[in-house]
Amino acid sequence: MLDLNEEGLKSEGGGKGFDSSKIFGFSVVEDNSIVRTLENVMISGFDHGASATGSAFFDIKLKDSNGNETNMREYDIDKTRGDWEKKQKSQLTRLKHIVTKFTPVGTALPAAATFPELWKGIEALLIVNQCNTKPMRLKLCHNDKGFLTVPKYVPFLEAMTVAAGDSKLSLNPGFDALERPSADKPSTVMTMTSANVTEDDGLPF
Repeated sequence: MLDLNEEGLKSEGGGKGFDSSKIFGFSVVEDNSIVRTLENVMISGFDHGASATGSAFFDIKLKDSNGNETNMREYDIDKTRGDWEKKQKSQLTRLKHIVTKFTPVGTALPAAATFPELWKGIEALLIVNQCNTKPMRLKLCHNDKGFLTVPKYVPFLEAMTVAAGDSKLSLNPGFDALERPSADKPSTVMTMTSANVTEDDGLPF
């Protein structure tokens, strides 16, 4: 029997509620909008692997001042796609942006025949330059699912030694996805009755 009166069913959930302090970078959000950059972010590690479809990826792990972690992930570019050159240039721009924030001006940057080899060179260079000891200022945006993420465009990272007043990490509401997309999308007025709703009909919630 399917019984909504069953004692073990909780209509309001059974947890302690939402704890924003456990979400990486949530301190930059007010009223579902990003209002500032995130300060004192540290690189906490690296990871290599492959997705379920076999695409190689490289993660740079980030930690905020509350100890919450996220990652910046880059995938090996699929060169069978027509736009691969544009994506490759965008990826190289992001990686160069990151590396130059931790290395002295004039440092020889990694070059390699393949992206996995390039990523290993980047990781080695960042480790040599003690990236895990250099706090950073980070720009965040919302993705289309409403999660906080690192932008795919530069600049998004700078050293905390740059004074806040001189920061180049501006938040532009006309360009940056600062407002969190609403999970409750407006639905059409329900005019359907039980007589004309079938198993395959998609309800607006």
